[in-house]
Amino acid sequence: MRRPSFFALIFVSVAMVFPAIASAQDARLAFLGRMLKGSGEYRVRVQAALSLGEIGGRGAVSPLVEALGDEHPAVRTAAAAALGRVGDASAVEPLEALSRDANAGARSAARRSLRSLRSALAEAQAPQEGAGEGETPAPVGRARFYIGVGDMGNRSGVRENELKGVLKRAIRDALGRSGSVRIAPDGESPQVSERAIKRDRLDGYFLTGSVLKMQPGAPGMLHAEVSVMVLTNPGRDLRMMLNGSADISSNGPNDTSAQDEVLQHAAASAVRRFASQIGAQ
Repeated sequence: MRRPSFFALIFVSVAMVFPAIASAQDARLAFLGRMLKGSGEYRVRVQAALSLGEIGGRGAVSPLVEALGDEHPAVRTAAAAALGRVGDASAVEPLEALSRDANAGARSAARRSLRSLRSALAEAQAPQEGAGEGETPAPVGRARFYIGVGDMGNRSGVRENELKGVLKRAIRDALGRSGSVRIAPDGESPQVSERAIKRDRLDGYFLTGSVLKMQPGAPGMLHAEVSVMVLTNPGRDLRMMLNGSADISSNGPNDTSAQDEVLQHAAASAVRRFASQIGAQ
């Protein structure tokens, strides 16, 4: 097993100590900025970029923008994703440049963050119907919950990338059936979510999930299991872990339609438990 580098061990140790000291946020930002700029280990630079994105604030913007020019594509990708979370308009132009990067991952991260930032800018600039200057607009419809859906995982070994997208769509669709739930735009930053939640006085949650199993069950049947993790939004504190499963008839191991359908049913069963817990059915 590969051992973590010396720099990585230092990074983890300091990252565990600093959050306990609320007054040390500036020191954390400075430390992470130095690690992002000066560490010779790209994995440490990646973690520093992601941590800056979690902390946010103006102090995180400059080192992250500089890291968009890092020699390693993983660092550029992490910095682009972090800037999307920070939600500062000054990052738009540097991200536009990165959206033409030679590396596909960096390009994709830059474009996702650009969509999030532009959405936030449009929301901030758009006049609110029925609200005077400085007033908070009334809640939209009868929504009580604002729910974001994050990236998915797939531990089944079946259709590795495709099933991640199927599970994400299934969770969003299942949540969207409740009139008391509003679904956050895909890729929305925590900062933008927080503004919407506060403005419309909603309870916020964020869901991520993973395909656990996709395998034959009883003869002629296909079995699927999923796991859904429920976090607060925008704080990302864990609230509950839910599992869902389903079985449907199948025409064999290559029946992708059956795979998609059983995954939708499994996701719906997990989301029903979540909706029951929060009273959003």
